[in-house]
Amino acid sequence: MKHRLYPLLLIAATLAAFCNTFDNSFHLDDFYRVVDNPGIQRIQPVWRHFVDPRTMSTLDRITEYRPLLPLTLSLNFWWSGSRVAGYHAFNLVAHLAAALLIYGFLLELMRSGRRNDDASPEWGHDVAFLAALLFAVHPVSGIVVNYISARDLGMMEACVAGTLLAYARMRRLGDSGRRWAVVLALFACSLLAKTNGIVMPLLVLALERLVVARGAPWRAAIAKSAAFAGVVAVYVLWTKFGLHFSAVQQVLSESGALSLTYPLTQLWVHLIYLANAAWPFAIREMPAVAPVAGILDWRVVAGAVVVLASGGVAWRFRRTQPIVSFAIVAYWLFLLPESSILPLYHLRNDYRPYPSSPFLFLVVILAASRVLKPRVVMLAAIVASLYLAGASLALNRTWLTEESLWTRSVHYGGDEVAHVNLARAISDHRDPRVKANLEEALRISPSYVIAHINYGLVLMELGDEKAGLAHCEEAVRLAPTWAQSHAWLAVADERLGRLNDAAAESLRAAQLDPRDLRQQYDAAVLLQRVGRYPDSVPLLTALSERVSDYALTDFFLAFAYQQAGDLERAVPAYRRFLVRHPEHGQAHFNLGYALMMVGDDRAAIDEFNHTVVLQPDYREVHRHLATCYERIGDAVRAADERRRYGGS
Repeated sequence: MKHRLYPLLLIAATLAAFCNTFDNSFHLDDFYRVVDNPGIQRIQPVWRHFVDPRTMSTLDRITEYRPLLPLTLSLNFWWSGSRVAGYHAFNLVAHLAAALLIYGFLLELMRSGRRNDDASPEWGHDVAFLAALLFAVHPVSGIVVNYISARDLGMMEACVAGTLLAYARMRRLGDSGRRWAVVLALFACSLLAKTNGIVMPLLVLALERLVVARGAPWRAAIAKSAAFAGVVAVYVLWTKFGLHFSAVQQVLSESGALSLTYPLTQLWVHLIYLANAAWPFAIREMPAVAPVAGILDWRVVAGAVVVLASGGVAWRFRRTQPIVSFAIVAYWLFLLPESSILPLYHLRNDYRPYPSSPFLFLVVILAASRVLKPRVVMLAAIVASLYLAGASLALNRTWLTEESLWTRSVHYGGDEVAHVNLARAISDHRDPRVKANLEEALRISPSYVIAHINYGLVLMELGDEKAGLAHCEEAVRLAPTWAQSHAWLAVADERLGRLNDAAAESLRAAQLDPRDLRQQYDAAVLLQRVGRYPDSVPLLTALSERVSDYALTDFFLAFAYQQAGDLERAVPAYRRFLVRHPEHGQAHFNLGYALMMVGDDRAAIDEFNHTVVLQPDYREVHRHLATCYERIGDAVRAADERRRYGGS
């Protein structure tokens, strides 16, 4: 039977649509979650990701509790280091798993909702396959494959689809403790990947009432839904009281206040998402969205008409077309977490319909099959899948570099973030596009801190140091409690040679975000540059305890001890560093000098000789070698070293 080939066809189509993604670079949050994140650079202990949300990112404001994301990134790092192809391969596998599990669930759904006078079981296989196929190759799904940090969405979708499949099979075959354990475990995994699946209690209630147990008492459906609500409750209690972490607060806009503007604008944004499903070529990162003017804005009215009309269709056909009704409800439920009333950072993100899209395609195919022959629907869906796969192949190339990604976004209408990212992606800061895009970002959002920082640094590079510094100082004024604003003001001060001011700002950044390794390290290095060695010790000690080999932490810690005259601590610190960095000539020299100062001349000679091998032109080492040889009574070698020192 042809349907036995459907899983293989799904795999082949997905691989074909995204075969050109593997050399696409890191983007957006990838730099904080992958490229510069020491939290993923080791596998053990695995459990740390489940008890420390900060392993997810080095930037606090994009840190959320999604432990499966840093866990899988750490596995990727162990497997392929920083080579981006391995990360894309995992994302593609996660999306492919989601497509296959969606296919399995839709098969169960068609079996549960089929009536005696409906089309044949074979057509049920066809419908499930076509909906899963359109989902698998659509460019919205391409965002999940191309954007490494979006793998949380792919894993969440796979786990949600697995939950629905396992639940639907259990309801068909009969409830049991073992089956319930599998269902709830899969659901828990979806929450640990990304919390969009939090709507599962409502989804299960809709599935029970519309498809699985139509006509049964509400009490039974509510009881089953409550089991999923219990998992949600455990997740919320664990994050709030176990981790003392607010997952919601991390994703809200800076104001965090509820207002009508956000949900009303979402009514219009929903229409854009629907348009993207049919015409995906306007899909882009960080699109600009003008908030609606009020409840009578035509965009609000148009969006409300579509939402209410679809709800009316779901109600009208709940008995005669239960699968259509359920699919409509599921589509809107999956959009609730990110596209309803919570005022998130961005009004629109084109990947948000990803979890909902299989149900949209299911509705379209079922609706078409009511007015067209199955063969015609099959042909049209296959043509549509070829069109969407071709669109994905074309759009995948926009993710090749940062410049290509943000050039497209700005071309089609990007927001202030898109303009700043394009400016940062252009390597030649004298390129007029850099200054123009930063100025446009500030025109769109005059209080955008990142734009002020980047504009200020570019102005300084172009020679306008006073205006550049003013913009960096404005960033601190706008975000006085944000570590990044102080850190970048430190960079500006350093460029101007104001090292004491730079050290003070960098230390302030480290104090504001004590969990950010980069902030701690940069502050410690700057403090040492201005001679504040004792102030650098607490920062470097904490760094060394948290990450055993972060940059040159142990070297600078040993140097701080040495400068303070604490050679008993300096010597072991240098030795710890040299175990991992045996080719570091300066560390060998410093250790040799410390050993010489404590009277261990023979050990000092070994370290100085290492320095000579690694850095033959290091003149000073010969003077100290001469001193050590003299002190151990080797006058011949001492004279030879003094001759080398004098003749170098």
